[in-house]
Amino acid sequence: MPDSSLNSVYELQHRAVWLRLAWLCLIVIVTLSLISIPKIADLSIKNIDKIEHTISYFVLMFLFAQCYPSTITRGSYALFFILLGVSLEFLQGFTATRQFEYADMIANSAGVILGFMLGDSFLKKIVIYLDSKF
Repeated sequence: MPDSSLNSVYELQHRAVWLRLAWLCLIVIVTLSLISIPKIADLSIKNIDKIEHTISYFVLMFLFAQCYPSTITRGSYALFFILLGVSLEFLQGFTATRQFEYADMIANSAGVILGFMLGDSFLKKIVIYLDSKF
């Protein structure tokens, strides 16, 4: 549930920095989705990759939500990121080193939805605080 005290439009003092960070996050997600990644450690946590997918897409959507206060704009980005996650998953099916998984699509979409929902929550205060410290 959004914090009603934060619903007013706010302007980040360093919006350009946050936007660069958001776009960098997008580039990293797209790149890591399509390249071969060597296994660094065998973490015996079942479905850890789904948690990674959810967190990655949460951070992506949350960052864009901070840069665009308009609900319509945020919704457009959310739809784009969900479609991007689905598209990247299909593209992975065409690679020799990656796998197509419906569960990854669900994890990606869950992250986007969480980022959208929490983009206007108490977590916004953290971003506003960090922005004021640049």
